[in-house]
Amino acid sequence: MQGFNKYYPPDYDPTKHKSLNAYRGKHALGDRARKLDQGILITRFELPFNIWCDGCNNHIGMGVRYNAEKKKIGNYYSTPIYSFRCKCHLCDNWFTIETDPKNTRYIVTSGARKKEEDWDPEENGGFAIHDPDKQGPSDPLAALEKESQAQTLLTTVQKPRIEALQSVSDHYNDDPYALSFRARKYFRTEKKLDKVRKDADDSVKGKYALPESLALVADDDAVKAEAREAFAIGKIERRADDEAKRRRFEAEIGSLSSIASASGSSSERHPYSTHPNRAHRASVKPKISTESAAGASFSLRNRLLQNTARQSDPFLKQSRVKHPDAKSLGVNLKR
Repeated sequence: MQGFNKYYPPDYDPTKHKSLNAYRGKHALGDRARKLDQGILITRFELPFNIWCDGCNNHIGMGVRYNAEKKKIGNYYSTPIYSFRCKCHLCDNWFTIETDPKNTRYIVTSGARKKEEDWDPEENGGFAIHDPDKQGPSDPLAALEKESQAQTLLTTVQKPRIEALQSVSDHYNDDPYALSFRARKYFRTEKKLDKVRKDADDSVKGKYALPESLALVADDDAVKAEAREAFAIGKIERRADDEAKRRRFEAEIGSLSSIASASGSSSERHPYSTHPNRAHRASVKPKISTESAAGASFSLRNRLLQNTARQSDPFLKQSRVKHPDAKSLGVNLKR
């Protein structure tokens, strides 16, 4: 098992040797780089197709892997061309396979031959596929009709469109300096307006302690009209609420007055008499009506206080009665 730690000898100097591979005189790729001075790197190569070996005339199937000598032999434009030199595992023959970037495939250059497996539909009871680049003589009338249609399309559609595009291009590119001057002037004006809007928004945010990331709505006529309409609707709603409160207040005042009048009329209607039960009812009835009137008055006062914007200190309502301690009550505390 290979260890995960590295041993650094006593005579190892990092400034002189740079790495352990340089200290031991080895390459990082190991034995694969034994021919690196010749431009050859040992790599694992898999056959991309079936081949026949020229040395032993045996068939080698696609997918067989070899330790191939990879070497750069040229370029196709900026794409490098590589050759893979492999030794047959059935004999001592060497064969070479190269890359073909132009046709995006591999080709066998020496030591073997590719097994051709192209399927011919005519040999297998099918129909041949004609190559459009290798067509034979066609119908002259059809060719003439196609040419006349192309000419009509060119004169009626393509040519006017190209002329319109050219006129538009000439219109916008006739004087580049004037166009650039007009665009820069417009951008300067917009930049000044944006700065004024930003200063106004910053002043509003600073006045009402709003966050800097909050985006304010632009102050235009449509926004003002919408705000005015919303304010009018809110005013109408507040007026309706005030009217409802006033009606409730009048109703409660009326109920209090009716209770008071009922209590007065009952005292007049039931004078004291010699009958004990009648005298008792006459003495108790005004007391009950007075308590109900006091309760209604108390509820009305609480509702009025709740409906008004009165500010009060909640700490003043609490009683500041000092509770008796344990010693005053005669309780002995265990120490």
